[in-house]
Amino acid sequence: MTLIDETTPGLLSGLLPAVGDELRRAMRAAGEDGPRTLGLPDGAKAAVVAALYAMDDAAGPMIVVTPRPARARALLEEIREWLPAGAADPLPFPARESLPYERRRAPGEAVADRLRVLSALAAGSRPLIVTDVQALAQGTLRPGTAALTLRRGASLDAEALLRSLDAGGYRREAVVDQPGTLTRRGGIIDVFPPTDDLPLRIELFGSEVESLRRFDPRTQRSVETVEAASLGPAGEARVEPEMRALAGRLLAALADDEGTSAPLPSEADVPDLAADLERLSAGELPLNLGFWTAFLAGGAAWEHLPDDARWVWEEPEECRRHAEELDDLAERTRESLEARGALPPGMPLPHRTAAALFAAVADRGPRVDLRRFAAEGAPG
Repeated sequence: MTLIDETTPGLLSGLLPAVGDELRRAMRAAGEDGPRTLGLPDGAKAAVVAALYAMDDAAGPMIVVTPRPARARALLEEIREWLPAGAADPLPFPARESLPYERRRAPGEAVADRLRVLSALAAGSRPLIVTDVQALAQGTLRPGTAALTLRRGASLDAEALLRSLDAGGYRREAVVDQPGTLTRRGGIIDVFPPTDDLPLRIELFGSEVESLRRFDPRTQRSVETVEAASLGPAGEARVEPEMRALAGRLLAALADDEGTSAPLPSEADVPDLAADLERLSAGELPLNLGFWTAFLAGGAAWEHLPDDARWVWEEPEECRRHAEELDDLAERTRESLEARGALPPGMPLPHRTAAALFAAVADRGPRVDLRRFAAEGAPG
């Protein structure tokens, strides 16, 4: 007997039609016009989510919201076991996991996953998205943040491209071997969009794009030539007018209190807070994006979803409780840092509050709630 100690995509897909048939009967019998509530043990939730997603090929995307990041990761792997071969892989929309006001960069993989979801939705795809309430509460890019499309033979202003990439959060490095980096050597620009598997080498002849090539980031050798390529942003931060104004007020607060120089949590060797505020007030991205992204991501994930997007909430009461816990932790952390002089007064919370989040998504799309102990009319 062979023991399987990890998930296998498609392993249980042969059982999915039977799950779907039973689910249709149960939902027809319920006859509800509003949110449906399904009472399920945890072990059955992945099968039901996969069946709900597969029920209608013409329906919009589906977003599944779990209470916590670890649960979102586990549920996504379980869903993969139920989806048939050839089905689109479910997409994670993970949280940028860090403590409130912590000055460290979010893991690149998490940022890339979040950007992939936004890119798929912008392209009109209908993905199955698995997220958690913390990730949903965190800001992201606003809808309409367009990717740059390059074509071989087209004209290109290299300086304008570099300025756009800088504004999109790319870091200039000597060698491009990590997502989110770029470099220029004369008429050659290397750039590695976080949503792509391989970086892109742009070769210019004057102002004309002479060639576009994907290359291996380890060997720096070309892998393939492409006719066109898109360059999306490298992060979720944008300096908007409201943030420039806030940065000016915070700079004034720092000037009034010269003691505000203690390091924020986790790292002492980080760019000076005042220096970052000066960059923000000038409309430039700060050096320490790990800290500032939470405040510079002015959009919300649900703003990218079409009107026909389907919502599945796992244990909605737990989701709300965890969102409220995040609010409490952030408020207590902010108060403590302000009292120590490690944070200027007036900083916003690093995420949408629980009240704002649940008010914003209350009436969005068809909804199904998954509860271990189903109770009609329970608050969501």
